[in-house]
Amino acid sequence: MENTEIIKVDETMVAPTSEPLFDIQISTAKKYPRNVIRVIENAIATVTRNENIAASCGYALPRAGKKIQGASVHLARIIAQFYGNIRVQVRAGEVGATHVTASAIAFDLESNYAIQVDARRKILYKDGKRYDEDMVNTTMLAAMAVAERNAIFKVIPQAMIDEVYQSSRHKLTGDLSDEQKLIAKRKEVFEYFLKNYDVKEKDILEMFGKQTVSQINPEDIATLRGVVQAIKDGDTTIEEQFPRFRKEENKKDNEKLM
Repeated sequence: MENTEIIKVDETMVAPTSEPLFDIQISTAKKYPRNVIRVIENAIATVTRNENIAASCGYALPRAGKKIQGASVHLARIIAQFYGNIRVQVRAGEVGATHVTASAIAFDLESNYAIQVDARRKILYKDGKRYDEDMVNTTMLAAMAVAERNAIFKVIPQAMIDEVYQSSRHKLTGDLSDEQKLIAKRKEVFEYFLKNYDVKEKDILEMFGKQTVSQINPEDIATLRGVVQAIKDGDTTIEEQFPRFRKEENKKDNEKLM
């Protein structure tokens, strides 16, 4: 799905309606500053609690031989929760003929630094037909999540995000050095894709450009878990990730035109 962002500061959106309340929040943040070490420790303890939580912390979008991946909105929310002294607001924006927009702001009360991010998502199918109302709402929620994630990550230091994110990745791949564990995990992930999305073994191999299942390594498995999360969050679709589904979709489109 198309996703663009515009970064800007909007103090009218960030500031509370009551100036005294605003001052109280900042003074409280100054009085009880965050402990960065504790923030990292608590966030890492949370994201590594189990594989499901760890998997939710990242997304992956393999496209045209390249792999776009990174920390998800779920990781952003976890870090923000422990970071403290931060205000986050998310708003649905315009619903247009071809796109929806959403805005999010993150305001660090300790540093008095705020930033707003606007996200824009397309609401048209490939044939130019507009999404139905339910799909428009789903796309709006996805745009809001993207804006929220990006706003939080513009305020919280990148080094902190990377440390927590890498810990979540290690939770998914660190215990797969043993060949038997790797074989079992491959089977589990492949069966999940087949059961839930009708994605076959050959589809996964084609996506990675590999010939045999034995070539699927721990990093590929982490990527597949990221693809699942990206699908759940509305960042991508099965059709976008797997060539067979794109071919079937194009075939159906061509049949409609005949």
